[in-house]
Amino acid sequence: MTTVVTAWHVETDAYRIRRLGKSLEELGELVSVLARCLIQGVDEIDPSSGEVNRMRMQKETADVLTQVGGLTETFNLDVKEIMERVQDKKASMDKWEELLVEEKQNILDSDWGIDTSAGRPILTYKNCSVIEAEVAEYVLGLIKNEQ
Repeated sequence: MTTVVTAWHVETDAYRIRRLGKSLEELGELVSVLARCLIQGVDEIDPSSGEVNRMRMQKETADVLTQVGGLTETFNLDVKEIMERVQDKKASMDKWEELLVEEKQNILDSDWGIDTSAGRPILTYKNCSVIEAEVAEYVLGLIKNEQ
């Protein structure tokens, strides 16, 4: 297999450089907030800003969408093709999400349960006792709703 080597042509237009740089900055800020959401939780408060992570995510998403519009204008991108790609990607993501829901339901159906063989409900996970008494059914309901 032959590797094709091409020369790099560095962008020199100052306006385009600023647009690319600002877009990268906003993407980086969104990535940072998304990481914070994973680490702390979406509805928790970021200690460095004092803001709820969900609100920071919303603001940074808006900033990224603003830059996407700017990129579209600056580089004369084909909005029709972009929207077609968005629709295709959304359809693919919907199918992927359906797989996750099915997989999650299979896990719930097979791993969690209520054992009543001892005369009272016992919440089990993979056939191991977790919680006994009336609260077992309540906790199972919470688990199923959260998943």
